[in-house]
Amino acid sequence: MKKVTVLLGFIRFNLASKLEFYRNVIANLTANELFTKPDVELIVLNAAIAKLAADFKAAQTGLHEAVAKMRQSEKVADNLFRIIAAYVDRICEW
Repeated sequence: MKKVTVLLGFIRFNLASKLEFYRNVIANLTANELFTKPDVELIVLNAAIAKLAADFKAAQTGLHEAVAKMRQSEKVADNLFRIIAAYVDRICEW
């Protein structure tokens, strides 16, 4: 029997798609009885997404400082969602 695992391909999404994907993940985890105690609180994930979205909007000006800030926020969000992916993989292990 083949083991099902979570894929981390979302890391390569463009930023607009990544924000949409991250919001969808949070929506699916919210009030889900299978995932009651995630390794990262949903409030922390929401805050990271809000910061990333704000930094993404600010980076549209093209200023190097704004783009660097956006990339840093993206790294933080990506790492948090890697942790959530590992959590889901661990909980759903057969």
